[in-house]
Amino acid sequence: MEIRGRGVTIVRYVTGGILGSARTSLATSPHDVRLMTMIEVESILTSSRLGRAYTVWSVRGTESTSAGLCLFLDGEFYRQRMATVDIVNRLIAEKKIPPVNLIFVSHIDSDARHRDYICNPDYTAFLAEELLPWVAKSGLSTSSDVLLAGLSLSGLAAAYAGVEYPHLFTRVLCQSPSAWWSNEWLTSHVMRRSHISSSFWISVGSEENDDNVRHSPTLEQKVSQRISCQALANSLTQCSARTLFHEYPGGHTLLDWEQDLPQALGWLYSDRVDQSQES
Repeated sequence: MEIRGRGVTIVRYVTGGILGSARTSLATSPHDVRLMTMIEVESILTSSRLGRAYTVWSVRGTESTSAGLCLFLDGEFYRQRMATVDIVNRLIAEKKIPPVNLIFVSHIDSDARHRDYICNPDYTAFLAEELLPWVAKSGLSTSSDVLLAGLSLSGLAAAYAGVEYPHLFTRVLCQSPSAWWSNEWLTSHVMRRSHISSSFWISVGSEENDDNVRHSPTLEQKVSQRISCQALANSLTQCSARTLFHEYPGGHTLLDWEQDLPQALGWLYSDRVDQSQES
């Protein structure tokens, strides 16, 4: 495994700053909240297993050295085209989730997405056996409570990783996961398990009703996103996984997923927040 760091450090915003709602979708509280400084570092991680180089962005709060970890696939979407960092920072400030650091992993390009994210055991092993150890060496905690998130195809990849490595990816956020892939293979795979210990948020839009769609020469969707996501959630529930199926009003868009994100993170971390309030 080759690790190269690019000397880029970006302060996301001011220490001890006060931020009102930057977007209407972030207006989760009528009050302004005090946010922490977020430091971003961009690196290149070359997988010896896959033979490909991935850009990895780590975003950490300088005030939290032992925080949990949220790992986002499709980093180009979550980091660059959605207000993920701002949403997480606000949720931490409002004590709706515990302190967490963020890792965003690039998808490289569309061909790599279609190869890596379709329940690929080699890519899943890369996440568990190469990426997480690399993150730990960088100084971020990966000892427990790693949340893995993805959307669309990467939502499918996140769900698969949570099934295969429940001891590592204990919380899994799947936004409109492509559970229709290969005739709903993942749902059938889950049903062969007797018990899955991870927690899963499965969300999908009320408008995601298209079926018999060919996305590429190798990706054919026979059943709708809504039906396949509901079936996946049901199969996880039958395996005793803590699962919430959420249907939001909308479709298969980054804006819909951005607006879904605060509620999803809040639910996935609700047990941690309840414990901290009790103590």
